[in-house]
Amino acid sequence: MKKLAILLATSSLLLAGVASAQSQENITLRIKNGSVMTSGGGEFVTAQSGQALTQGEKLSVSNDTHAQAVYDRGTADTGDDCVIEFKAAGVYEVPGDCKPAGAWQANSNGVNLWIVGAVAVGLGVELGSSSNTPVSYGSL
Repeated sequence: MKKLAILLATSSLLLAGVASAQSQENITLRIKNGSVMTSGGGEFVTAQSGQALTQGEKLSVSNDTHAQAVYDRGTADTGDDCVIEFKAAGVYEVPGDCKPAGAWQANSNGVNLWIVGAVAVGLGVELGSSSNTPVSYGSL
């Protein structure tokens, strides 16, 4: 039982670290075509591709615009960056973490998926290896 408690505590710390790392990402606006305006609470102003975005900032996307919020994972490899697409006209709020529409995405090339899998395997091994050996063989 002590091993199970240690395994659960360790996995909780790992997952908490991954969650906190996600909220510290740099967010950049990428405008493929069209025009985007931003507002930090005041008037909307014309945005430029490459400018930094902040969580909660509003994006006004016009018709026939293709823009992206690019979440830099802090590595030199741009292949692990997460991207949220804005293709329909409307006003959007920049989220604090990247969750593209459609599916749960594992960040950092699947690290979250590996952590979840390792925890599941560890729990299965721990629960499957328990035996019915008595703690004490004392006399009654």
